[in-house]
Amino acid sequence: MDECDISVLTGGALRRAFLKVVHQGAIGVDGGPLVVTDDDGSTKVFYEGPSPPSVDLVSPAEQAVAAMKLFQSRGARFEATDSNLAVFCTIDSVMAMGWDYFEAGMRAYLLSVLKRDAGA
Repeated sequence: MDECDISVLTGGALRRAFLKVVHQGAIGVDGGPLVVTDDDGSTKVFYEGPSPPSVDLVSPAEQAVAAMKLFQSRGARFEATDSNLAVFCTIDSVMAMGWDYFEAGMRAYLLSVLKRDAGA
């Protein structure tokens, strides 16, 4: 996924991409992360490790709280437009726009991880 892909992701696709990056220990079909989002908005994250595989169920509210804590830990700065039609989030000197704080934060986080990985 590159910067252009991240900039056009919205809704469930953006949330799934964000959760896959955040939950690195999750397993999936091709050895990648498996994060399943149900119609009710809850998310199941499948992990594999030394103990038996486990499943975490996360409600949309829990996702938002956990994401905001993650953004805060990365020093995220948010700014809303005067008309409140968009929100900007800056993480690690990378700025992204979204329709709300959650979307802007997820996009900025993905872009900051991309930038960090490119510099490594």
